[in-house]
Amino acid sequence: SYDANKKAGKANAEIAENNARLAADDAANAQAMGDRESEQQRWRTRAIQGQQRAAIAANGLDSQLGTPAQILGETAMFGEADQQTIRLNAARQAWGFNSQARNIQNQAGIDSFNTKAKGSATILSGLSSVAGSVGGFYR
Repeated sequence: SYDANKKAGKANAEIAENNARLAADDAANAQAMGDRESEQQRWRTRAIQGQQRAAIAANGLDSQLGTPAQILGETAMFGEADQQTIRLNAARQAWGFNSQARNIQNQAGIDSFNTKAKGSATILSGLSSVAGSVGGFYR
């Protein structure tokens, strides 16, 4: 019984560690995807600003003054806000995966402790039975 508990506990701990590694990998992937999406948003914002500058210039306006400058500034501001939202969402997702990894690791520690406790209880129970039998033998 002790050996079976020990093997089961070891197998459960290995599974938990693998699951924790997978969750940590998911966190790194979420962060990398967020970085990539943020970069893509920056490119989209620059493309929009390029189109706006071309339209402004085609109409003979100065993009550095007045309404055209405000439009370009607002485009940059909204593009940056979108990038920040993307980064924040990626960070939240990565945090969730990292939390999941920590929870799995903590559960593995609890399972390991419980396995050791069950093993000790099995040994003590066996010793108690032997002592009871020996005591009965000598009576």
